[in-house]
Amino acid sequence: MNSKIFIKSVAALMSGTVAAQIIAFSFSIILARIYSDQDFGYFSAFVGVLSILSIISTGAYDKALMFAGSSRRALSIILLVLLIASILSSAVFAGGGILKLFSVELPFGFGYVDSIILLPFAIIFLASFQVFNYSSLKSGEIRSLSWLKVGQAIVTGCVQCVGALVGMKFIVFGYVAGFIIYIPLLYKKIKNLKDYRKRKIKEATIATAKKYRHYPSYVCPNELVDVASHQIPLLIIGLLYSVSTLGQYGFAQRILAAPAAFVGQSVGQVFFKSISDKKITASGMQRLMIRVWVVMGLIGTIPFLLLFLIGENVFVWLFGSGWSDAGKMAEILAILLFFRFVSSPTSTIYYKLGLVREQFIFSVMAFAVRLTPFIFVEFEYSIFVIIMMQVIGEICIILLFNLVAFLKLKKLKLNIN
Repeated sequence: MNSKIFIKSVAALMSGTVAAQIIAFSFSIILARIYSDQDFGYFSAFVGVLSILSIISTGAYDKALMFAGSSRRALSIILLVLLIASILSSAVFAGGGILKLFSVELPFGFGYVDSIILLPFAIIFLASFQVFNYSSLKSGEIRSLSWLKVGQAIVTGCVQCVGALVGMKFIVFGYVAGFIIYIPLLYKKIKNLKDYRKRKIKEATIATAKKYRHYPSYVCPNELVDVASHQIPLLIIGLLYSVSTLGQYGFAQRILAAPAAFVGQSVGQVFFKSISDKKITASGMQRLMIRVWVVMGLIGTIPFLLLFLIGENVFVWLFGSGWSDAGKMAEILAILLFFRFVSSPTSTIYYKLGLVREQFIFSVMAFAVRLTPFIFVEFEYSIFVIIMMQVIGEICIILLFNLVAFLKLKKLKLNIN
């Protein structure tokens, strides 16, 4: 994929993504005034648990859609992911029922409705979104995918706001409801995959599970450790400090990380599609990677610098005085999020280069640097000092992570198939 096509694809995907983020940010200004920091702590904990389970729910088979050679293969991958997600969803439902039966008190303000209804359905919805997302990227439906995110943002924000106005705390329900729009679209996509014989689906799905078994064996553990290393420290904040502190931290992450992640994800998805081309050479990938780093750096410098300098003032002005601590956390996190923003699109290069073992090692290292600072809670260090320690450690990991990929590409002289 040449530079013009790459930029055009990124622009198409980001057009809807940027609009979705503007909508989500606008709703956040309203939500900050109608929900408390405890509500956001509960929301952050739910999303954290769901994020970890969502990795298990796909077995990382969703990534294999990018390399599916036929519609029959693509269909078998989709069905395989939905089967895994359904099994996990049923297990979570059963687990929630057992907890209710023995009247076990749940942390973070969770209710049994969350564990028995919302979480199981959310697992199915999120898995459906993942396979629809990669399937659409594979087929080149980039623009329509980007504008679907606008619809998702509108549904989520409206449900969350309307729920609060009528006295119902729909902050989690609205988040789950936003993924519903992908269900009928995925069903339509499945129906359009004609290149198969129905009686052969079972055999094809089993064959697909075997063919791509390295995804659940290697890629899934890597992703699970990576996501857990982000979410478990967040849950620990709620347990060691308070749900309110978790809410402040979660809100800061929501405002800063979500827009950066969406932009990085948009570029990253197109980058992943570009490097999955069998014709691309190592030197071509290296040039593309450098170009992405430069562009992302130019885009992110000014906004992240401003957040670093005046983050607390911005948060108080936009969201109210109750979110002052979130602003202070945002100032510390701004430096880290800049490095994540710049490098996040190119992290998929590890899949192409087959650096599964190295990726897992970096995931474990990142997990360690995010958890280790909590040792100092015993010495009554504030949450701000803990976050600062995490930031310094993770920046070092990010720089080393990208250096390894860059040097690996530099050594390769032949096409990577």
